[in-house]
Amino acid sequence: MTNLNSLVPAGSGLTLDNAVAINNNGQILVQATNASGAEEAVLLTPVAAPSLTVTSAPTLATAGVPFNITITVLNPNGTVDTGFTDTVQLVGNASGPISYTFTPADQGVHTFTATLDTAGTQTLTFSDTTNPGVTGVQQNIPVQGGPAAKLLLSSPTFVEAGATFSIEVTALDAFNNIATDYLGTVHFTDSASGATLPANFTFTTADDSQHVFTGVKLTKAGEQTITDTDTDTDTDTKTASITGSIPIDVNAVRSAALATTSPLAIGIIGSDGDSDSWWSPEPTRKGSLAPGLD
Repeated sequence: MTNLNSLVPAGSGLTLDNAVAINNNGQILVQATNASGAEEAVLLTPVAAPSLTVTSAPTLATAGVPFNITITVLNPNGTVDTGFTDTVQLVGNASGPISYTFTPADQGVHTFTATLDTAGTQTLTFSDTTNPGVTGVQQNIPVQGGPAAKLLLSSPTFVEAGATFSIEVTALDAFNNIATDYLGTVHFTDSASGATLPANFTFTTADDSQHVFTGVKLTKAGEQTITDTDTDTDTDTKTASITGSIPIDVNAVRSAALATTSPLAIGIIGSDGDSDSWWSPEPTRKGSLAPGLD
């Protein structure tokens, strides 16, 4: 909100008492006391507020990588407000708001350094902390994922021993966005022996940092962990090991022989001691007691 005292002409000797009305042109009628102590009706004309205009912004930003964005303070007639000395706050920066107080040396132009960490289209806004009505905005800043920092493995939670299933591997950046242009080679290992795992695989641009591996098979029951690791060990090309893992519960499967065997037979001995026989719950199966049971 504008302080009406700032609209009083310098050296006029007027002291504002109260505002009376505002006309259709935005001019404000006030009561004022002049230097002689007499009351006067004074018509004040507010100065139109400047605007904050983004004059330079990135065409593409990368998550976690700082970039520059420049704002210019413009007068209502489109000229640069070279005397602007308010404080402007930038909101939307990944690490929090950034405030800057303009100086006469800025001549109404300042470049902020900002960082965004979420892939997609993002927005940065600017506002004058003294006059909140003075704002600017930069919408639709495209942000791509950063370099790969880890691997995300996706698979079924439970599998049967010996059954094949698929694992999807996605390269993620440090902010959990899909990494941009991951072209690493990955190697699979399992915490238990006897597993059928994918061979080493090198990602291509066509994979877009994601690939599905089929034909995976685990043979031992119980919980085990599949790990996928980037084979690049050159510290000049990456700062830390790129890896990922996923726990999987493997259920044991009944053997085919047990699955087709008849229910356990039950022996029955007659009360006269002569009728030694046994029977199965299956009505079609009947036989004699095993030798030594008669």
